[in-house]
This record gives sequence, structure tokens and C-alpha cells, in this order.
Amino acid sequence: MKPYVLILCANLKGNIGDYAILEAMGVSLAKLHPDHEVRFLYHGNKGIDPQRIEPFTNELLVPMDNAGAPPSYRRPRWFRLMYKLGLSQSLLQKTHASLIEKTADKLLQDEAFKSTLTGATAAYFAGGAQWGRGDLHLNMFAQLVATKKVGCKVYAYPFSLTKQTVDCIGEPAFANLTQQLETPIPVRDALSHKIIETSGTEAVSTCDIVWSMADHLSTLSLSDSSNSNKVGICVTRSGGARAPQVAQLIKTIKEAGLEPTVISTCEVEDRKLIAQIEELTGIKCIAPDSWKQAVQLLSEMRFVITNRLHCIIFSSLAGTAVIPIDNRAKTKAFVIDANLPCSVQELDKVSIEDIESFKDQTPLIKERIQAFKSKCLDDLASLLPRLRAKD
Repeated sequence: MKPYVLILCANLKGNIGDYAILEAMGVSLAKLHPDHEVRFLYHGNKGIDPQRIEPFTNELLVPMDNAGAPPSYRRPRWFRLMYKLGLSQSLLQKTHASLIEKTADKLLQDEAFKSTLTGATAAYFAGGAQWGRGDLHLNMFAQLVATKKVGCKVYAYPFSLTKQTVDCIGEPAFANLTQQLETPIPVRDALSHKIIETSGTEAVSTCDIVWSMADHLSTLSLSDSSNSNKVGICVTRSGGARAPQVAQLIKTIKEAGLEPTVISTCEVEDRKLIAQIEELTGIKCIAPDSWKQAVQLLSEMRFVITNRLHCIIFSSLAGTAVIPIDNRAKTKAFVIDANLPCSVQELDKVSIEDIESFKDQTPLIKERIQAFKSKCLDDLASLLPRLRAKD
């Protein structure tokens, strides 16, 4: 049997940014381990989006084998009640840390999961905003502990985290868990780097692995949007965006003589917001089935206003200017890291003058993004060889 490397915690629920991360990891691992197969396990508690798994599978740049999903667990009802009651944080942290260890032992009782782990040359955690909190936090860290218990080395691809991730179990326990990862431990933005280093864990600040797909766009038909009158809008409720705010932004864009295009890169999360926007404005949302389709669509835009990190990256890969909405940690970090000249704070406060300013600053925005993209590619070229599993 051919040896294999294993990706843990792939997210296939329908966010095409996560599908892009998974494919970029596959391309990278195929280079790092050319004599190995690349297999992946996905989040069992999130499931698979059937509309997006098919184009993902059909368009893969390298072969990847879906090894299924390990068992997933919820925190016990009594613990969720403790959390809601707001009991002592230290007690909640100790209890959560204990649940991680117990859940790891449960996972290893599943023979299929244990066999998949023990057969792997090395395991790699999927990148992205994956560590989360609550049940997601429990399952991901339990898989980390279980993987280490069978003696398999565990690496991570660049990820983001918030202080809430650390607060679930406290800094000492968080440091103990993350130190089970092989070094370097890569985080994909400056804010995450500050958080993880505060806990005493050594990390390297890099960027999202999806930037590496800049070298794999030759098959896509990209447009020159320099004189386009289309403006992309891609927002998620998790950043506080609401349909009336988006409707006001759409009205302002129209008054500025431009054509608003509403886009979703995660239809499963955005469905309710999309329906509300359509009801208020009559504009139908476009939800691409794959990240490659998204890049092609975004290349048609004069500029894109978004609070989704991967929409920022897809737009940048397409050569399109981006105006981030800095109401989420990931997009706020991008504004800082890329040194962008402008961003949006409140959607319904954007004026016609702001739109004109965005148009005028498009060349500068593209220049800054191009410089940041070059830095990202240099950083990844330095980082990725260090993720090759050593004997």
C-alpha cells in the first residue's frame, strides 16, 4: 500500500474558502511528499455540501482521497448549562480541558479513525479560522490529542484564532495543547500571532495557504475590470452586517452610477441574509459553486466590498481591488497587514463621495495588494518546506 499523509478537520459544509484551503493543502503536500497519497478527514458535525463537493472533486489539481469523518461529540448538557449560568471561568476552563482528554480517548475507541491515524506518515491540521470554541474547539483539540497519543506527528497549516479560543481552556492548557504541534506553528495574521505568543507558544506569522494558488490560475478566464461599472458586495452576518445596511449600500452604489453585484462565498451560512437582501432590493445573489468560479466572477468587478477573508483573497488573485469591511478580526488584520489605504466601518454610512474615493484609489489598492501577495508567496515559499514530515 502506498504511504499517505493525512489532513485533519477539513471543513466541507459549503464555504468555498475552506474548499480552497483544502485544495491548496493538497497541492502543497503533493510537493512535500511526492511519493505519498494525500487523504483527508472532514468535520463530522458539519457534513458535506453536495452542491460544492462535486465541482471540488472534478476540478482538483492533485488527487486527494476523502477518508470520511471521525465521530463527533458535543459538550455534555450539564456543561453547556454551567456555561450559560456563567459559573467561575477557571472551573469552566478546567472542565473543558478535561473533556478534551476524555473525548480523545473516545475517538481512539473508534477503530476506523485509530487505524487511519496510525497508518499516516504525518497529520496536518487544515488551516483557516478552525480552532473556534465550544463543540468545534472540543473536537479539534481532541483529535490533536488523539493523534499524538498514537505517536503520529502533527503539523498545522496557517490558521487564525481569537482570544475566545484561548479563553475556553485558559492560557496554560492552551499552550500545552498547541505545543503538541510540530514547529513551526504558522498563524496567518499579525493579530493571531500576538494572541498565540501571549500564551507562551512559539509561532511564525505567515499568511493563508490559499495565496499559494496564485501559481495555479492559468486555466481560468480572468477579465480586465479596469473600466468595469460592477461593484461586488460579499458580506456575512457574523461580522454584524444586516440586510437594511446592505440595501442602503446598494442604493448608494447605484446613485454613484455603478452596478452592485451581491455575491456569497458561503451560501449555507448566508442564506437568510441573502433572502432578506433580495426581498429589500430585488437583486439576486450569485453563489459560486467553487473557488475557481469565484475568482473568475470577481475579476469582472471594478472593486469588491467584503468582510469575508477568502473573498478578499479571491479578489486579489483575480487582480481586483478590495475594500474590506473591518468589522471582523480577519478582515481588520488584512487591512493592517496589507497596509490598505481605505476600509469600511459601517455599510449604511458609505456615501457617494466614499464610492468615488474608492474608484480613485483603485490603482493604489491594487499596488498594495500586489505587494502583499508577493510577500505572501515569499513567506509561503520559506514556510512550506519546513512542514515536510521528518523521520
